[in-house]
Amino acid sequence: MTAYNPNTHAWLLQGGTAAEREKLSSEIAAAAVCRGSEPPCGVCPACVKAAKGLHPDIIRLEREEDKASILVRQIRALSEDAAIAPNEADRKVYIIPEADKLNPQAQNAFLKLLEEPPKGVCFVLCAAGIGSLLPTVLSRCTRVRLRGEEATEPSPLLDAVVRGSEPDKIMAALSFEKLDKASVSDALTALWRGLADEARRAPDPAGREKLADLADFVADLREKAAFLSAGSVSGLLAARLIQSDK
Repeated sequence: MTAYNPNTHAWLLQGGTAAEREKLSSEIAAAAVCRGSEPPCGVCPACVKAAKGLHPDIIRLEREEDKASILVRQIRALSEDAAIAPNEADRKVYIIPEADKLNPQAQNAFLKLLEEPPKGVCFVLCAAGIGSLLPTVLSRCTRVRLRGEEATEPSPLLDAVVRGSEPDKIMAALSFEKLDKASVSDALTALWRGLADEARRAPDPAGREKLADLADFVADLREKAAFLSAGSVSGLLAARLIQSDK
């Protein structure tokens, strides 16, 4: 298992299979509530309860059965619950098995929790891929990459770049300023793939060419991102998006 760090308040497990993400998220949660000297010890009462799915301080946030996404009201309810002290353990753990199903409004509400988590609270987010997650959410998580990465829904960033107004596009580009280098690279990769897919689906040649050119620019920017600051990436992308609207 990836070493458990008690100073981490948010993990993002990305890629792999649903079973692999489930196993690792359960191990991290067990480690967070474990009373043994080397968490998760697997034998203390807390670990036994965690293994049986009975620990009161391990809470799962599931998508409602008839909904396509996790809604903002669910995050608000989670936020209220997070303000309550743990029942038995030193930490309260929230597992979100389908974090890539958080809709944009829910992600923005969740961002406040990630920025200022209540004392004794941690989060374990699981996602097949990161394309649907906001860069600001990604930047606040300790990310664990598992094997492979499944296809995901189009991201809010892609939506803003392709279909947003000029202010939307500028705000999308400015979101890169808050990211670390790994997150910048991942966000540019997701944007490039999304633009390439949009270009292939575009019904008219002019729109297809415009999107393909933008995808090429993002791909080139991704290659240079390792040598640029997040602010420089943000500025270059903003300038290119404004230019593409002319």
